[in-house]
Amino acid sequence: MRPGALSRLGFLGKDESLLEILAEDNRFVVETKGLSHQELARHLHIVGALAVKNAQKDPFEFLYHGKRFKATAQCFKGTIDSPFDDGTKTNCAANVWNVATGKTVAFSLLVPYMIERYGFYEGKGTTYRVDPRSILDVFDFIPGEKGQSK
Repeated sequence: MRPGALSRLGFLGKDESLLEILAEDNRFVVETKGLSHQELARHLHIVGALAVKNAQKDPFEFLYHGKRFKATAQCFKGTIDSPFDDGTKTNCAANVWNVATGKTVAFSLLVPYMIERYGFYEGKGTTYRVDPRSILDVFDFIPGEKGQSK
């Protein structure tokens, strides 16, 4: 998962521990927010698919959970395989904006699979990390702490 192994930039920073990153993100999502990783991944899967289908040239605007979003997507020639060797891979990335708040999240379409399956948002030492806080900022309709609205 280190830079230069499976990808040029890697999935973890050069000195990061996978177990420590997983534990820290799990504490935040599950213990602090009372959510599941699958719940956060589901929204990335949906808007990522919308972006790839509709927004490869221009931003695509849509309503989702009663909120207005814009999305763009970019697909590449080469694919990136999951570092977990689970058969998932992608060649696309998406960028999603909450129109009302201006908050944005950019992600490889491989990330929702890693979040859903392993609770892995990538390491803090990578440029492709999708911090769970950013997901909650953009998708501000997701309930906050222990089922309370944010």
